[in-house]
Amino acid sequence: MLDKKMAKSQLNVDHDLDDDLIELYIQAAYERIELHVDRVLIHDESERKNEADLLVKSLIDSVALKLVGHFYAQRELVVSGAVLTEFYDLLQPYRKMGI
Repeated sequence: MLDKKMAKSQLNVDHDLDDDLIELYIQAAYERIELHVDRVLIHDESERKNEADLLVKSLIDSVALKLVGHFYAQRELVVSGAVLTEFYDLLQPYRKMGI
């Protein structure tokens, strides 16, 4: 799972004023990925409860990092086709079959 330090590096944030917001965005990014792939994300094999649970690796972390950047830059709801296209393309292989 991404840590706040890595997210702040991605965002070029060198202050602590937005730490709570950044942590919220990290959690929201993983929740959004879970909803899209329709699978539970796990960060360690010991968390596995179901065969379909998805172990988070570098690609999923990088998608989460991109979402954190998007959430931070766009603090209001916006339409952003390029971000959504990349999001869907990167996560497509992890979706359950038939979805």
